[in-house]
Amino acid sequence: MPPETLAYLCEFSYIDLPRALVRRLGRGPFPLREACAAAREDPPCGALSDFAQNALDALAQSHLMVLHYINRNASTGFAAYAFLDPEGSVTLALRGSESGPCAPSLVDWTDNFAAPFGTSVQYQDIYRLVNRFPTGALTITGHSKGGHNALYALAVAKNPQARAIAFNGQGFRRDQLDRAQKARLHAAAVNYVTRDDIVGSLLYHPERREFCAARPEENAHALSAFLFQADGYPVPAERSCTSRAIEAASRIALYGLRSLQSSGTIGG
Repeated sequence: MPPETLAYLCEFSYIDLPRALVRRLGRGPFPLREACAAAREDPPCGALSDFAQNALDALAQSHLMVLHYINRNASTGFAAYAFLDPEGSVTLALRGSESGPCAPSLVDWTDNFAAPFGTSVQYQDIYRLVNRFPTGALTITGHSKGGHNALYALAVAKNPQARAIAFNGQGFRRDQLDRAQKARLHAAAVNYVTRDDIVGSLLYHPERREFCAARPEENAHALSAFLFQADGYPVPAERSCTSRAIEAASRIALYGLRSLQSSGTIGG
């Protein structure tokens, strides 16, 4: 599955599944095109962006099935979908940070700051979800916080065939993952980051990052900023000096916060 399709699945993951389709999913998988049609007819989280509409148009032509859905917006903020393709491969799309009518709290945003300290309230949900699929072809994807979560999911996945594709995903604290987990991310994870994105520049990245061009009229962090080639892969670009500076500053800042935490100056 090309990265462009995965980006569309990431965009779809921001859309809540209607209750009628949640009930239907309890009886078994159903075609993704039906969920796309429902989202177009009655968007559950407000008006759809142009990119979201393009994503729905593209995904409605696919043969993917909705296999699983989890939404803990009322508690941890974790939300994700599992999709099944005709060959039996599974793709997990993990939702990023959100606000608005479908997000009753700011838990996603506060959790972004907790993750580098290893205290994310979503990690347990991620572990449980990814390990529902311990065998077979498995791709984990996500944007922003969802991208970070996709990388973490690969680090803790029991499935030896798992791989991760992230879009502008945040990094980790330097010692947050063990050596084997870092090696796994280096071998089986790619994080596509637009050349000026801030979030994808933050902290340490054991995965491979590929820096990409972005539409100048879009927010560099948005999925809609990515430019894709005819083969479905992002247009490559040189990383900006700003991106490098942000990465260095974030590492220094985290080191300072960790030092304060260790000394008991801040909660710890």
